[in-house]
Amino acid sequence: MFEKPMDSGVALQDSLRSQLKVPPEDPIEVQYIDLDRLDDNPFQPRLEVDPDRLAKMRENIRASGQIHPITVRSIGERFQIISGKCRTEAHRQLRDQSSDDADRARFSKIRAEVRKNVTDAEMLTLALFENLHRQDLSAVETADALVKLQAANSGLEDATRLSEFVQLPYDKVRRLVRLHEAPAVIRDGAGSGLMVPTSESANGSAPDEARTRQQRRTLDVMAALELVKLYDHWEQQASESPTTNATSDERMAQLIKKILTEEWGFRRVESYIADALNAKEPVSETRSSSAAFNDSPRKLVILKDRVPDMKADERDDLRMVLAPIWAQLGGGPARRNGSSFAGFRQWVREFRTWLTQGLPQLLRAGRDLHRALQQEQKRLPPPNSSEHQPGVSQPAKPSIASHPSSSRS
Repeated sequence: MFEKPMDSGVALQDSLRSQLKVPPEDPIEVQYIDLDRLDDNPFQPRLEVDPDRLAKMRENIRASGQIHPITVRSIGERFQIISGKCRTEAHRQLRDQSSDDADRARFSKIRAEVRKNVTDAEMLTLALFENLHRQDLSAVETADALVKLQAANSGLEDATRLSEFVQLPYDKVRRLVRLHEAPAVIRDGAGSGLMVPTSESANGSAPDEARTRQQRRTLDVMAALELVKLYDHWEQQASESPTTNATSDERMAQLIKKILTEEWGFRRVESYIADALNAKEPVSETRSSSAAFNDSPRKLVILKDRVPDMKADERDDLRMVLAPIWAQLGGGPARRNGSSFAGFRQWVREFRTWLTQGLPQLLRAGRDLHRALQQEQKRLPPPNSSEHQPGVSQPAKPSIASHPSSSRS
């Protein structure tokens, strides 16, 4: 999700020192702290811990021990975890599951770097960096943490400076800050998402032996921001003409459920919302039953019996989707003109956007200019109108015959 992962604890600590301006000579005390003396970070951006990831970490610690120390700050006789919540929880589970006293003693303490005089703002910054660069937060957790970081550090109100501070791309930071302000129903879709039943064959067995399992799916950040446009549109409609129909939250919850269940890709979400905002019948709804293929971040579904009826632009779309897959299967590189074709596709998409948005604005501007010229023309007197009106004096016109040179002819 993020482009600059920190591969080692040393690199992470160096980055944190540079961001927080911690003096290099400031000593860091390393202690083995009893787990019962540790309290969670009150500014921890991570709201949930992935059970699968926690189980894997628990087994790694059991086999290889603790590789990287956690980071804590001292509060009286106790300690608050700055970074290392998952490692601490893994140690607690190993301690509680121990069958003998030796293992229980082994996992009852954890190695920690103890920092002193750490402010709340630094607590938030340290925890955010540790989570961003060692593991992925959910989009909503990251968005909330970035906004808290802005509030805790003066000078980070601008998205450019914030992106430089957290070492993430500017566009990503800007989108995440916008996601923080999204309606709660959309934030839930991008954060906790939805548990969707999926079927898979057990060990490659026959389809009738397939088993059903639950999978959590969440909205992509860009799709979530597109949905904000539709939500605002619905809210405006409700304010202009209140009805007894479902609320915007209820309508959006149903749409998000459909998107996640059917695994809509961003392109389909974008097309659906563009048609809805233009008061047209949603293309995604009308074509969903007749589309020959549907691509999503996880899978590509092609209905072979509908391929012969595909339109030319749909065939081009399918070729673009299949090209990198074919190359990965050893079928040779993608077509040489793939990049130019992708550029043309982008141009077509931008041109369509201009036709639906830019062209109407241009026509309205032309009509406004035409009306302004007509009004201005009405205020001006007609040309040569004073020649036909009696009693109106005319300015003297120069006569050719009065010129001295004219007498010579």
